[in-house]
Amino acid sequence: MAEKRESVKVINAALDETPQGEIILRGVVAADSLKLLKVDDYQREVLSNKKVMELKEALRVGSVPAITLGMRGESFRERDGNWYLDDDVYIVDGLQRVTGGLQLLAEDSGVEPHIGVEIHFGTTQQSEREMFSKLNISQSKLSSNVTLRNARHEYPVMNTLYRLTTEKAFVMNGRVCWNQSMKRDDLISAVTFIKVIAMLHSHAGPGRGNNTSEIPKGLEKIVDNVGRNIFADNVRTFFDIVDQCWGVQRVAYREGAAYMRSNFLMQLARVFSDHPIFWDEDRLCVNRSEIKKLSAFPTSDPEIARLASSSGSAAIELLYMVMVKHINSGKRTRRLVARRSANDIPIEETDGNDHE
Repeated sequence: MAEKRESVKVINAALDETPQGEIILRGVVAADSLKLLKVDDYQREVLSNKKVMELKEALRVGSVPAITLGMRGESFRERDGNWYLDDDVYIVDGLQRVTGGLQLLAEDSGVEPHIGVEIHFGTTQQSEREMFSKLNISQSKLSSNVTLRNARHEYPVMNTLYRLTTEKAFVMNGRVCWNQSMKRDDLISAVTFIKVIAMLHSHAGPGRGNNTSEIPKGLEKIVDNVGRNIFADNVRTFFDIVDQCWGVQRVAYREGAAYMRSNFLMQLARVFSDHPIFWDEDRLCVNRSEIKKLSAFPTSDPEIARLASSSGSAAIELLYMVMVKHINSGKRTRRLVARRSANDIPIEETDGNDHE
C-alpha cells in the first residue's frame, strides 16, 4: 500500500483574484509544513549564514515578507478554515526565509516562524522559473550566473555548456560558478565563461555583445553556423590551451592568476577569433609552436596583471595589442593577419627587431 503523502497546510487562508484574473491563495504556511516545501534548480543557492541568521532573528521577534509558492497541480482541500495542498508545492520566492524558519524550528525554542504565503495553482517548472526571475528583479539582485544557468532550459546551447562544466575530463570541471556567489574552488563566473566562448566564436556569429540576456541567442546562431560538436570541441580546446600555457588545475586562489581574469581570457579569445591562422575552417587549431610561444607570455608581470584587472577600454585594447605583438615577435612566417571582418582598431606591427 502506498504511503500517504503529507499535505502542505495553510492557515488563516482565503482565495484572492489578481487584476489579471488569476486565482491565488493567501495565508500563513503552518510551521510544521515548511519542511514539505520543495526547491527546484532554478533557485539561487542558500545565501551566507549571516543572511539566514538575520532572517531567523527577524522571524523570532516578528515576521518577514510573504513568500511565493507554486503548486504543480490543483488538488487541495479546505477543512475547519485551513487549506491542505495535496500536490507538490515549490518555493518560487523565499528560500532564504524558509531556511531561516527551519533553523528556528530546529532550535526547539518554542518559537514558531510566522511566514505569510502567496500560492499559485497549476504551475510548471517553466512558469515558476519565469515568476522567479521577475520577482527577483526588484529584490536582492539576482546574479547573472543564475540567469544563465536557468537559460539552459530555453536554449540548447546553454545546456551544452552547463553540462560541459560537469564533465570530469574538462579542465574547467567544477571551476565555473553558476550560482549566486563564488566559492573557493570557482575560478571564473558563468558570465565570464559564456562571454569568452561567445568572443572566441565571434567571427562565426553574434558574439561580441555585452547584454547577458542576449548572449544565449547569439550562441544559438553560432552553433547553427559551426555545428554543435565542433562548437563544444572548440570550448574544450580553448581552455586546454590556457591550461597547457599557464596552468588551470593547479590554481588554488583565482586572485593570483591574472590569466584567469575576465579581461585576459576575453582578449585571448578575441586574438584567436580575429586571426584565421588559428582555425581549420570552423575548428580551433593552435599548433605546438604557437602554444609554446603563448606559454612565454609574461602573465606574472605586474603590468600584465594590471591590464587584466582594469575596467578601462584603453587598458583592454592595450592588452590585446601586447598579446598580438608577443605572438608575432621574432616571426618571419605565420605572422598574425587579422580577418578583414575583424571590427577592431588596427594592431601595430612589430618593428622586426624582436626575437624568439
